[in-house]
Amino acid sequence: MRCNKCDYDNKAEAVYCKNCGTKLIYNESFVEKINGHINLVAVFLGSIISILILFIGAILFSGVITSGSTIVSLYVGLVVLAMAFFGSIVTGILGCKNINEGYINGSFLGLIIIVITGFALGVVLFVFIGIFASILNSLSSFASTASTTSSSGSIFSWINLVEAIFLVIFTIISGAMGGAFGVFIKYGLKQI
Repeated sequence: MRCNKCDYDNKAEAVYCKNCGTKLIYNESFVEKINGHINLVAVFLGSIISILILFIGAILFSGVITSGSTIVSLYVGLVVLAMAFFGSIVTGILGCKNINEGYINGSFLGLIIIVITGFALGVVLFVFIGIFASILNSLSSFASTASTTSSSGSIFSWINLVEAIFLVIFTIISGAMGGAFGVFIKYGLKQI
């Protein structure tokens, strides 16, 4: 670490300059500040709760998914938001000292949920497309006579894209709010 006053190169862990005695100022980047507040054990435990919420949601609303209803995307979105919120509450209770840490850890858990959900949906779509392509290949004589395109399909894909963007944003916000609420519960219960 270089001294701002005399430009002497000190050791990285030094508090004062070895040459002139000036207190060294360490400028942390935004990422370094955030990393200092993340409690990985609490986020891990919150993710376990999130997975439990996913299983509960799958059991309670399995009829919605299998019915072919048009509200499946809404259901999936609500389950993902519930996963982020309730998992982040646990994260806030177990590993955060203040509201800011609750926001940071909850947002981090929300981000993890988004990545895992995206990966799982990608694998499911990959498998589904592979199976669908195999079926179409085996029925290729029928598929060539029945191929038609619809212009409304592109509108629905744009709507799905907008829904996905909003889901990502609201999942991070839900995680942040859950983490802050967990800290609020933690200190509220201590005062009772």
